[in-house]
Amino acid sequence: MEPGIALFGGVFDPPHHGHLALARAAAEALEVETVRFLIAGTPPHKDAESATPAAARLAMLELAVFGAPNFTIDRRELDRIGPSYTVLTLEEIRAESPNRPIYFLIGGDNIRSIGRWYQAERLFDLATVIAMPRPGEPTEFRAEDVPFLSPEERLALNAATLPAIDFPISSTAIRERVAAGGSISDQVPPAVEAYIRETGLYR
Repeated sequence: MEPGIALFGGVFDPPHHGHLALARAAAEALEVETVRFLIAGTPPHKDAESATPAAARLAMLELAVFGAPNFTIDRRELDRIGPSYTVLTLEEIRAESPNRPIYFLIGGDNIRSIGRWYQAERLFDLATVIAMPRPGEPTEFRAEDVPFLSPEERLALNAATLPAIDFPISSTAIRERVAAGGSISDQVPPAVEAYIRETGLYR
């Protein structure tokens, strides 16, 4: 069997040490060849007008993963016209890699909502969904979260959930700290911090 691919989706506004820690933990636990960062274009649930420009988010993510041999960036959602649904991305990647295991990584904050995503049932057909919770977030899928899965499928889904990783960092808090003039040197890679400072982002 060909080596697997882990897909880590997000807005990455900005990417921080917590994102990188999750990606490293997933790569080790799943024994995959690569973790692909799926940087979101225009997420259907976000206010496009208030989002940081895609070019800036991409530039920061490139700086964050530079030099990490097992990390790559997949920018197809940036290039897609209109709202970007996860199921479309998974269909494309499955068609490109029909024989490779594909793991779709989600944060624990999505455990309660993924069942309401566009064509949610199809997501579980296209990839193995792996939850990566943080302390205080849900760690198990309930029957009402994924009603289209059988009890046996839900049991397997919960068994695949990765142990919670504690990192007291969030992109929202980073943006707020920058806006208030605070330091983020302990929360993002140095190159990302320099980019934010030099461009005046989040000010």
